[in-house]
Amino acid sequence: MSLAHLRPRTAGEILDGAFVLYRRHFVRFSLLVLLYFVPMVLLVWTVMAFDPESSVIGGLAALLLVAWALAGTPFTWAALTRLASQVVHGDAPSFRDAFASGCDAALPLLGTGIMINLASYAIMMGVLLVLVLVQFALAPVFGEGADPVFALVSVAVTLGVTLVFCAALFAVVPAVVIEQAGPVSALLRSWRLARGGWGRVVGVSLVSGVIVLLPLFGMVAAYGGLGSLASAGATVPAEPPGLVNFGAWLATVLIGPFYVLSSVLLYYDQRLRAEGFDLELAAARLPVTA
Repeated sequence: MSLAHLRPRTAGEILDGAFVLYRRHFVRFSLLVLLYFVPMVLLVWTVMAFDPESSVIGGLAALLLVAWALAGTPFTWAALTRLASQVVHGDAPSFRDAFASGCDAALPLLGTGIMINLASYAIMMGVLLVLVLVQFALAPVFGEGADPVFALVSVAVTLGVTLVFCAALFAVVPAVVIEQAGPVSALLRSWRLARGGWGRVVGVSLVSGVIVLLPLFGMVAAYGGLGSLASAGATVPAEPPGLVNFGAWLATVLIGPFYVLSSVLLYYDQRLRAEGFDLELAAARLPVTA
């Protein structure tokens, strides 16, 4: 990594840097995500064409789909993260290194994902318990007007907890891939790096996540509008045509590397701010004298 590029960045600069790097290396990132997306689509179409409950082909495709989702998803995330780290460093992107990282980090990432799901369920149950207690507390105070107040409190609490939880996980994949951390160590590492920069971490994660989901949002909005036309008497398809649906998912997948790049840039930015990563890198490059 060029030391001249190591400086604290604003949230806008991180997002802009992710756009620049993705545009510069679009072909490499797109080929990598398509290696995951194309088999997934073929397996989904096979399951839809052949009933898994009555067809050997459908049942086999369903098993392969589950296996591909469990193995291919962490592998692809790890490979994309390694490729993103290389381009952020200014190194020549290497598919061999990306695939090697994908193989090495796939199992730890799968374990980390299981732990994250368990933690999210525990947090969700805790939030529900808190909201139930709040509802009981609001009822005597607001009487019949307690329901709208409770709805606002519920939205605020749920949104706040979700943003903090997602922000606390922003560096989990880079920690596993770049630092070879285990599942527990990666979660703790991400939490420590997020401290002191919650606003920037939440902002970058939220904006990049919304950008990735824009194609799906557009499809939902478009067919919501068509649904309004249908209620007015116009004839519209009951479900999105397969080609349109496929196009929206493909666009979402192709934009996905932008989220990975922004996460990696944010990861290095937080290390720079919290740990003096530029000084660490400069010290590592000093000549060793006897």
